Amino acid sequence: MPKPKAKSPAQSSEIRKHYYLDRYVIIAPGRNLRPDSFSHQGDAHKIVPTLEGPFDFVLLDADKQGQVDYFKKLFPTKLTPGALLVAHNAIELKDMMEDYLKLIGNHPEFETVILSLTMQDGFAVSYRSRKPAG
Repeated sequence: MPKPKAKSPAQSSEIRKHYYLDRYVIIAPGRNLRPDSFSHQGDAHKIVPTLEGPFDFVLLDADKQGQVDYFKKLFPTKLTPGALLVAHNAIELKDMMEDYLKLIGNHPEFETVILSLTMQDGFAVSYRSRKPAG
């Protein structure tokens, strides 16, 4: 089987430019994944409403029972059409996330899949439709 051709620098640059996330937020205790990301210390339930959105990527990795509350504080005004909302621990802690997984799984503006590489843990990846439901 032939090896796939390596992407030229121009192709790689175009891919990065096309998929660059302009506005994102990570809701997790003490994590900064990129040098230009920001962090707030304190109760995320109080901080999320103060964040200036909208965002095109949100990672939820904080208290699992609080994810419905985070969703309600993010949707609809702080999530752009086409946004990704990713919740960690969707397999290992699915019982604690049951209300959130039902909410996002049945929401008319989101398509959600559960992804895992290990089958011990995973992510609920939810894509917000570019067109409002209705």
